[in-house]
Amino acid sequence: MPAEVMVIVIVAMALGLGLIGMIFDYLKHRNKVNNNAGSSMTTSELQSLLRDAVADATEPLAERIESIEQRLDRQERRLPPASSEIFDPYETEEPVRTGARVRG
Repeated sequence: MPAEVMVIVIVAMALGLGLIGMIFDYLKHRNKVNNNAGSSMTTSELQSLLRDAVADATEPLAERIESIEQRLDRQERRLPPASSEIFDPYETEEPVRTGARVRG
């Protein structure tokens, strides 16, 4: 067999194997995309799922806050009215003298 024919046979085999490899890669990728397409969810489904999860998580907190607010309302009704005088711990009963000091 002449050298030119050997080169043509080797190039044809290399191109054929490369083409077959690309076809198998394409088929694997297509199957992978098709398998994942069935398990994906839409944006609205995800939003609905998150909204439900947040509502379930915050419902006990909202109930607890409501009960605390009701308890505070009941306590405020039982408290005596606040006095109009403001307590100042630094206020003294003695009058403060002002003016010049006289040494005697």
